[in-house]
Amino acid sequence: MSSNFRMIRLKLPLTTHPQESSNNVNPSSKKIMIPKTTGWQTSGYEWGSIDNATWSGFILYQLYFTFLIAVDAILTAKRTLIWGVVFLSLTSNILSAITGFLLQDCVIFNPSYATQPATCDPQLHAYYFFECCCFVLGFWLLFYRKYKVVPETVCGCGVMDMAVFGVCAVLNVVANLPCLYRDSVTCFQMDVYQAVAVGISFLYFDVWFMVRVIRNSFRKGGKWELVSLTMLTGSLTVVYLTGSVCYKVWGGNFYTNILWNMGYCLFPLYCIETIVNSKFMRLFNQTKSLTDPTNPSNNPCPPAGVTTSMGKSANSLNGIGPRKMSGTPSSNA
Repeated sequence: MSSNFRMIRLKLPLTTHPQESSNNVNPSSKKIMIPKTTGWQTSGYEWGSIDNATWSGFILYQLYFTFLIAVDAILTAKRTLIWGVVFLSLTSNILSAITGFLLQDCVIFNPSYATQPATCDPQLHAYYFFECCCFVLGFWLLFYRKYKVVPETVCGCGVMDMAVFGVCAVLNVVANLPCLYRDSVTCFQMDVYQAVAVGISFLYFDVWFMVRVIRNSFRKGGKWELVSLTMLTGSLTVVYLTGSVCYKVWGGNFYTNILWNMGYCLFPLYCIETIVNSKFMRLFNQTKSLTDPTNPSNNPCPPAGVTTSMGKSANSLNGIGPRKMSGTPSSNA
């Protein structure tokens, strides 16, 4: 993700006339030497303006991918809390992509931006507000996936899961709050908090979640379907962290910044995809327990009165599983 601060600093000419500098002349041969440039270099950042173009491209793809997910969600949605969160997240991604495109259009093509960066502040504030919502809701969906499949029992059922989500959400808000009322320089410098939040999310909601899933027994190949969904979000998280960490540690280059742009724009969407994905819904649409009840280690701490490990506890809260048919006697009656 290219920062507005970097946009100001990096608006350098992509080529330099060879006669404008004596450094480009070999004193022995008196021949003009044009320095080689590559996207792997970090000094000079001649590719800075092109980096803005890659960011714009991923913003447009974010809008396209959001509409694709929205179509599937509309066809399968129910009137439940989780679907409300899904559609709220989709709306945030649509608005984020639109405002991000307007921000890039202002930064790249507005001639007054170079001398008056505040010209694009309205677009900046709007973009980072909706992007903050995208990440917070994305973390919540990852928490939801973890809690509904293999919740932790430390300090109570799901308390640890909720605590990790809270840490990720707070760090994300801290990173984006200055972007709502300050300038682009201050906004970009706070991005380290968001990188830490995504790193914690990766370690807990992807890596640890996968470990817990592998250690449990699931019916009808459910384990490997959950693993594939985890790899869906985990792989893109690695993409984002690679680009972000490279820039913060040693400056990054054109290609690592592409990874940064890609992960920043698409990470929240992959969090949605892992919930509305047909594999995930098929697991929770089973009439039997998701986990194998014959394995005593499978104990996702269901609510009181529910004896199965995932069946009724998941269906009663998430709205994805089967509804109880009218006339069916309740086990708690």
